[in-house]
Amino acid sequence: MNFQLPTLNFQLSTSGVGRWTFISAAIFLLLVQHVAFQNVIAAGRPNVLMIAVDDPQSAVVLLKADVAPRIRRFTARRMGDAWDQMPGAAEHLFSALRSEESPDRLADLLSGLNESLIRNRRRVQTGELNDVVVATWIRHQDPRVRLGAVTTAMVLGNDTLVDEVSELVHNREIDEAICREALEGLIARGPRRLADDLRRLIQSDEFVSRALRATAAIDVPKLISTVLARYDQLNQSAKRLAVDATIARSSSAMLLLDAIENKRIPVRAVSADQARHILALDDASLARRLEQVWGSMNSTPKAKRQKIASLKHSLSADFLLAADMQRGRKLFTKRCAACHRLFGEGQAVAPELTGSGRRNLDYMLNNIADPNAVVPGDFRVSVILLDDGRVITGSVISTTEGRLTVQNRTEQITIQRNRIETIKTLSVSLVPEELLKDLALNEIRDLVGYLMSDGLMSDGPSDR
Repeated sequence: MNFQLPTLNFQLSTSGVGRWTFISAAIFLLLVQHVAFQNVIAAGRPNVLMIAVDDPQSAVVLLKADVAPRIRRFTARRMGDAWDQMPGAAEHLFSALRSEESPDRLADLLSGLNESLIRNRRRVQTGELNDVVVATWIRHQDPRVRLGAVTTAMVLGNDTLVDEVSELVHNREIDEAICREALEGLIARGPRRLADDLRRLIQSDEFVSRALRATAAIDVPKLISTVLARYDQLNQSAKRLAVDATIARSSSAMLLLDAIENKRIPVRAVSADQARHILALDDASLARRLEQVWGSMNSTPKAKRQKIASLKHSLSADFLLAADMQRGRKLFTKRCAACHRLFGEGQAVAPELTGSGRRNLDYMLNNIADPNAVVPGDFRVSVILLDDGRVITGSVISTTEGRLTVQNRTEQITIQRNRIETIKTLSVSLVPEELLKDLALNEIRDLVGYLMSDGLMSDGPSDR
């Protein structure tokens, strides 16, 4: 049956049914105000109803209706997603935003719009929303509106507005959430000033980890020089990120090796897997320099066997019984959870540990001390060369026709396929070979004891 009113026209579809049903505005507005129906929409399950607004004027009526905030956000997002196919959608959505006086409604509309903007960033043209209006929202009394306006500005704003919002990153007198949102928008937008902003953050010790991760995508020698100059002032995890940033390209990796040779950075700062990444840049002169400055990559199988035998002798059954499970769990979270899942915690980038042969000490030690001995095909490291010379290494965890997603030790990186020059898959694991290198024997006992255990019965703090 077909009900169409001039006021509103909505389509509902059920996954797998393959047909459309039209309902009237009145019935639909009753539906969306029903809690059960709102829960169905929010759940996002594949077998539930999906609403497709097919007329922008009708959608604006829904935006201003007395509905739950998530329905308003959903509608704004759907309009944003469809404005290439729905003539007038952007104009009507922006008109609703400009005329909205309620902070609650305005925050909802900005939230929904921003979800769409972030997802469809590459096909959004800047300047489609009045920059003066957005600038006014950035100074709004309501923090939710300010936060949403920052994201909107960094996607749709002109260069002047982007400069204004970028300065918020360095303003310590405003809310930290605003600063972080401005930084994420700045990194995603990638204006010319980005390298200088990242240098300022690293020099002032603000948002250092995020700034270092973003540095890898920028080919600016002055920024790399700042990273290397600040190395001694960084904490341990940031030092690792600093090296990661410098080995993204041959030119910056050479600067790193210069710093090591000149004793400004210790040789041990570069781990085995980072050295492997340098070799993956496929630069003969760089590979020779690495061997001169850092050393040879390959340790002999005999050395690994001796290391495993030594650990097995030390980790006797009685010694493992004294393992501190709380500390072992913390070590797992810090060193393993970025790739492995155990007892429902961690990421599924590498094999699940809960059901593996982890109760066997030989199995555990062999996989920790020699992680590249056996690497399942789905978890092998890929080396990806981009069109700007950047090299990314990690496990490819998902692929589509237009992009692929790579997981490295610290983050997921989405790459557009048209930017990829080459992909090489290596028979090595993301697990670093020196995972236990800087741990005391008691810490190794705690980690191995936790990995071989049934998990913790409580989350209480360690008594040690």
